Amino acid sequence: MTGPADRSSGSPPSRSEAHGQTRGAAGPGRAERRLGTATGGWDLHDLRHSRLTHAGEDGATEADLMNLSGHEDRRTLQRYLKPSKEGTHHRLDEIDAQRGAWTPSAEELAARMTTH
Repeated sequence: MTGPADRSSGSPPSRSEAHGQTRGAAGPGRAERRLGTATGGWDLHDLRHSRLTHAGEDGATEADLMNLSGHEDRRTLQRYLKPSKEGTHHRLDEIDAQRGAWTPSAEELAARMTTH
């Protein structure tokens, strides 16, 4: 019978192996719990979703997002993208600034409609 420290490769045992633990003893469950504790309850899917959403809000193209996520179907990618209204307005303001034009906000349009 062989133990964790009895390795045929000749390499020294890892720290966990030296203490009687096998590689991977922490397991994905422990890693998920530690991630949740460190992030206030987020899991890997939440982080992925957040990264893709923020990248989209920051102006990443659909091709960029497909490359980042590994999705090959645009419909699958759409479930991850839920841009905020604030993000959309910010992007449109940047586009307006680049082209030297200005697009009024919904509030500004409503105000104009009541004064005319």
